[in-house]
Amino acid sequence: MGSGDDTIWGGRGDDSLSGGSGKDSIDAGGGDNTVFGGNDDDYITAGRGDDRLYGDNGNDTIAGGRGDDTLDGGNGNDLLTGGAGNDMLVGGNGKDTLEGGQGDDTLFGGNGGDMLIGGGGNDLLIGGNGNDTFLFDSNFGHDVIANFAKGDQLWLTHDLNGSGIKTAADLACHVSGGVSAAGKYTLITIGQDTIRLEGVDKDTFLKHLEDWVKII
Repeated sequence: MGSGDDTIWGGRGDDSLSGGSGKDSIDAGGGDNTVFGGNDDDYITAGRGDDRLYGDNGNDTIAGGRGDDTLDGGNGNDLLTGGAGNDMLVGGNGKDTLEGGQGDDTLFGGNGGDMLIGGGGNDLLIGGNGNDTFLFDSNFGHDVIANFAKGDQLWLTHDLNGSGIKTAADLACHVSGGVSAAGKYTLITIGQDTIRLEGVDKDTFLKHLEDWVKII
């Protein structure tokens, strides 16, 4: 499309859609679609297919739908929501919020201080560069954080999974450690759900508990 603010509907087939410049609203519709938002702040939604959605430049809002989708925010402070399906979410540059939704998702924050929320399912969370926040609510599944580092934080909702965790110190009894082929890790078990911090040993995690964990 042109340089204005466009509204685009994809229909039922497999479409390739591009918003161009301007604040665009793009509904990919049914099918396995590829969407490029272009420059400016775009709103992009997908349907039932396996879609590839690119925000490009701007502060974009991208929602994946029911399929196994790939969402790439590009430059800007973006909001990405995977929805149902096993999705790949890439924040790109900027302070992005990535929420996987249901399914076994992979979230990569990229550059900037990002918020990563795996949601339900067994998710792989990679913050990237910047001070990132990993938020966990009830029934979050078995998640792995691949590159937890100084400056990052775990945010846990109050009394997560009925655990009685109300302060960071309360988490200590839920922490264990181990060694895999990739090296040492910290394992946090809360009810039936787990968070595995690759490359972080248990003693180091407990030493920095008050700095690295926030109860909200």
